[in-house]
Amino acid sequence: MEALEGLSLRLNQALTWDFFSYEPQDTTFDFKLQLHVGRASIELDTEVKTTVRETNLSKLIWQRQRSPNFLLIANYVSSTLAEQLRVNGINYMDKAGNAYLNFNTEEAPILIWIDGQRPERLSVERADHAFTKAGLRVTYWYLTQPQRVNEPIRTIAQEVGVGLETVHRVRQSLQQQQFLIWKTATSWLFVKRAKLLDKWIDAYTHRLKPSLLIGHYTLVKGRDLHDWRDWPLPGPETSWGGEPAADLLTDYIRPAHLTLYTRQAKIEIMRHFRLLPAGSEKEPTVSVYQKFWLTDDGNPYVHPLLVYADLMSTGSARNAEVAQILYEKQLSGLID
Repeated sequence: MEALEGLSLRLNQALTWDFFSYEPQDTTFDFKLQLHVGRASIELDTEVKTTVRETNLSKLIWQRQRSPNFLLIANYVSSTLAEQLRVNGINYMDKAGNAYLNFNTEEAPILIWIDGQRPERLSVERADHAFTKAGLRVTYWYLTQPQRVNEPIRTIAQEVGVGLETVHRVRQSLQQQQFLIWKTATSWLFVKRAKLLDKWIDAYTHRLKPSLLIGHYTLVKGRDLHDWRDWPLPGPETSWGGEPAADLLTDYIRPAHLTLYTRQAKIEIMRHFRLLPAGSEKEPTVSVYQKFWLTDDGNPYVHPLLVYADLMSTGSARNAEVAQILYEKQLSGLID
């Protein structure tokens, strides 16, 4: 683990560690790290991320709430994000040499704080076909119906609306990353789906979702956001996402922002819901996105997996808490 080795060299003192795995059904953390610093020793519930962004903060806060001895290890933690992590009591270290470890142990307190280190160079990542704009749609297909992992490439391509080569490359990528492993000579096992979901959410939030945005809006004067449940949807082409969908699925949140996914024209949506384009002087209350899948199941909300992604990408601790409730109710059997 390069971050640990680099920290040990930088501190110029005894720093050793051991790794322990969790039970397969426990997907909250990646592994348990037994860290020895001088004469102090502590067990840390650890999350490893290649790339960490502010949109990951809500889940990290949720993990910290479940473990006071929580540690994030990443390739690089920016100074802006590092400050937010410290404010929320999240310990971290990265390959560049930045670290914040603040723990009390039976032997002695541990406080290590190194800031301002820059990576030698930011390597250009090879294109991962599972997480391109088109590939994300195929990966979403796999995640939402894992029981169909052995469907022919042609069937998947038709249902997703992409070319055969796109599905082939996504399947190759998932195989190379060991999300798909051979069960027999002719069938796959779909494994580590929780880890794949985390990667999908991050890529969806930063790569595909911005390209789907139709617009941000406010409500006309006299229209109350809290009455949204009384507003009929204009048809099956339009569905609730984000907070309203989470409210319908969990009854645990009162939406402060409305998200819609649609195949209908922008002007139709604006007229139906009586929306006005949000100017820079007003905080938008409604966001509308284009649907990237081809068929719907008749529910007034999008798939719970997409609702979960919407919540986790907000950076809100409140939404992260609701997302975990949603996960346990709707997704644990699908993903774990």
